[in-house]
Amino acid sequence: MGKKIAQVLAVLIFLCGLGFLLYPKATEWHAAYENNKVMEDFEKDLNKLQNIATSDSEEDNTEKESIEDNSNEVSKEKLDKLYQNMESYNQQIYQEGQKNLKDPFAYEVPSFDLKEYGFQNNVIGAIEIPKMEVKLPLYLGASTKNMTKGAVILGETSMPVGGNNTNVVIAAHRGYKGIPMFREIETVETGDIIQITTPWNTLFYQVTEQKIVLPDEIKEILIQDEKDMITLLTCHPYTKNSHRYLVYAERCKKTVEDKNEKFKDNNSKEEEINYKKGMNSKEYNNGSKEENESERSQSEERIWLETYLPIIGGGIILLLIVLGILVTRKKR
Repeated sequence: MGKKIAQVLAVLIFLCGLGFLLYPKATEWHAAYENNKVMEDFEKDLNKLQNIATSDSEEDNTEKESIEDNSNEVSKEKLDKLYQNMESYNQQIYQEGQKNLKDPFAYEVPSFDLKEYGFQNNVIGAIEIPKMEVKLPLYLGASTKNMTKGAVILGETSMPVGGNNTNVVIAAHRGYKGIPMFREIETVETGDIIQITTPWNTLFYQVTEQKIVLPDEIKEILIQDEKDMITLLTCHPYTKNSHRYLVYAERCKKTVEDKNEKFKDNNSKEEEINYKKGMNSKEYNNGSKEENESERSQSEERIWLETYLPIIGGGIILLLIVLGILVTRKKR
């Protein structure tokens, strides 16, 4: 009798250990599942917005498709007005030198209240990064609440409508409650494609450079003259968050299969040569390159352990349970 109790206790201990190791992974899978459902609903809403934005007839406009069941509705007129206002805003902040972009509080305030245009929240579109296998809703304003739900466009930076003298700065956590978000940011390389989808169109950007900077180096995210670009921003190194990791990308006409073919229709031969010289290079603003490479390696190791250790540990525990059962049966 005592032997059986010991065996049961051993199995229970193994199962508890298995649960302890697999819980983080299970939480991640559940969060990913919930996030996918949110994105599915969001994409349906985005499709409705795109249909409204591209509708030409007055009859379509009178229908005024609603994103949610309430009295505030999105119309083509409102979307056209929002687009024009965003273009004007982009020109204004460039001409003023982004004078209000001074501290983190400026980041949090959305540049537009989308509810005035019939939206039910501050989601303006979606960002997709194939290299990271990430697709997230794109919120206006880097508030704490918005950053728990997806990627955000920093206040006092450009709006995602394209055009020269624009830089849309997009931030996200390096993982939040099991949702990876920008956790794998260091896997993004020069030449990779980033896609931004809005109610009006889909914009493609190609990565040109990566930087590691200090949190207060605001000059590194300012608009660059004559460029149509986006900047991804997240904390670095992973779990330490003492610096910021930046990924710069410039507008291209469509998805580019060959990383060496950058903006062939837009750029001069000289620009293309300079781009190729910079392929796979990173610029480090703080500390030596060796120190930053060491931090990068540490980040990768922590992410690898976080991703695979629970699975490996769970597998070992399952194997031990099976071996224990087989040994017990042989003794009988």
